[in-house]
Amino acid sequence: MPDSPKVLSFAAAAERCAALRREGKRIVHSHGIFDLIHPGHICHLEEARGLGDVLVVTLTADRFVQKGPGRPYFNEQLRVKSLAALECVDYVIVVPHPGAVEAIRCVRPDVYCKGREYEDPSFDLSGSLPEEVRTVEQGGGAVRYIGSVQYSSTRLLNQHFDHLSPAVTASTRSAGPCREPQDRERAASRLAHWKVLVI
Repeated sequence: MPDSPKVLSFAAAAERCAALRREGKRIVHSHGIFDLIHPGHICHLEEARGLGDVLVVTLTADRFVQKGPGRPYFNEQLRVKSLAALECVDYVIVVPHPGAVEAIRCVRPDVYCKGREYEDPSFDLSGSLPEEVRTVEQGGGAVRYIGSVQYSSTRLLNQHFDHLSPAVTASTRSAGPCREPQDRERAASRLAHWKVLVI
């Protein structure tokens, strides 16, 4: 991991966060993959930092990123380094679990921030948000949906980075953006003739 006082191990993070709470600090928490830091992330994190005294950012470890082939594009060391370099971020923690619930239990934030797009339940493709919200509230915190600027790392990587085979890139681009449920249904119907093996 990068040598920075901002970077905490998952094992040490719970005690550090507990110490901050004892000092009366209001902890704000944001979780994600942060594979490609873009203006949307920076605005989100700056807005999150404005909601409290300390901003803790947790990110999913490489082995649990399930965004398809070639992802994460940047390994967790680089993703941590990028986040720790931001002035608005106080602490960065790599989470050795597939979801955010364990991170929320570790940090026990006063405020847990999600992107404004998650206000629409259909955007939560993993279905994990209700459990995240329950976990935040059980710890005495509240969820806030923020983000005045929105971009998608996945869309930017798929459109501008050469991390997929030419055939997969062409297929991804032909599907087009799937922002609305009906867009996703149309994209899925184009694949209806394919035989797909899920392992």
